[in-house]
Amino acid sequence: MGLVGCYKGLFTGNNSASLGKSVTSSVVVSITLIVVCDAIFEICFSLLGYR
Repeated sequence: MGLVGCYKGLFTGNNSASLGKSVTSSVVVSITLIVVCDAIFEICFSLLGYR
């Protein structure tokens, strides 16, 4: 999820308000991606019979 932080950091403005918005956005996107990936793995493992 470091890629999300790097991507958001490249488009951050030059003031602290912009930095705060970018950090908040990257955290939200990262947590969402973790939950989605976890759900995909759970579905795949359930279909393969590993659970």
